[in-house]
Amino acid sequence: MKIGILGIGGIGGFIASKMLQSKDKDEIILITKERQKRAIISEGLTLLDGDKSEKVHVIDVVSTNDKIEKLDILFIAIKSYDLKESLKNIRSSISDKTLIIPLLNGISIKNIICDTLNLSERQVIDGCIYIISNKINDSTIRHVGGPGRIIIGGENQTALNTLQTVLEKYDLDIGYHKDIKEILWKKFLFVSPISAISTANGVTFGALQDDAYLMIQCQSLMEEVILIAKKLGINLSHEDIKNTIEMLKKFPYEAKSSFQLDIEKNQKNEKNILIDDVISLGEKLDLDVINYISINQQIMDRYLCVQ
Repeated sequence: MKIGILGIGGIGGFIASKMLQSKDKDEIILITKERQKRAIISEGLTLLDGDKSEKVHVIDVVSTNDKIEKLDILFIAIKSYDLKESLKNIRSSISDKTLIIPLLNGISIKNIICDTLNLSERQVIDGCIYIISNKINDSTIRHVGGPGRIIIGGENQTALNTLQTVLEKYDLDIGYHKDIKEILWKKFLFVSPISAISTANGVTFGALQDDAYLMIQCQSLMEEVILIAKKLGINLSHEDIKNTIEMLKKFPYEAKSSFQLDIEKNQKNEKNILIDDVISLGEKLDLDVINYISINQQIMDRYLCVQ
């Protein structure tokens, strides 16, 4: 069994480290950019988790430009802005039997993958992960907070059974849920409003919670996400807002979203899927998303590099 992990950043590096520590593992292939490939070959891959430091030596690490053998399973853990190009580069490694598990932010990732690769929807198993994890350098990942729980699901029960059999040997916290679209929207209810409000105001997760006014703004963004979800037939409620706020309390005070970190470093970012998509859906569905429009402008005013 050949298992590929595309993108060795905070999420992909976390998953790769956990899987590579297993004694009874399949062939794990890390797929990344050439510079990081060289660093991992030279230095291994280190996961920092609290006071623990775990280093694994990687046998199979390739760049997206290398020839890659056909994969049985592919985890996708890159940022959405690199998704299409990376998929095109590794297209030859994906057969009509490859099962693909995307763990990206956003609610339209499956459609992008299927359209880019011309695949059946049954090959792409929707998934998400609850974690704050960052790449410190090309060979070091730090798990900052969140349980690292992966949830996958959908209608293809045969594929889910296969994945459960293959992945149960690894030290991964994986749950399976038939109504995965609702789970994806609940994750989006967390990551989109909180990333937007904390980035717009330059605050950490902890500082956000300390500011009553910002939390009111954050809840207003969440309410707009729920409006859109309901219009699309996704069963979210105000109880989910309460649960999301409770989840926020479990993250370290100094935690920041990857969106905020990218913008602060003047790097490419995921504003298109975290904010722009909400505004576009609001317009398409004739729903009022004035708070998202406002926070979008606030981000662009604060960070002149963001458009």
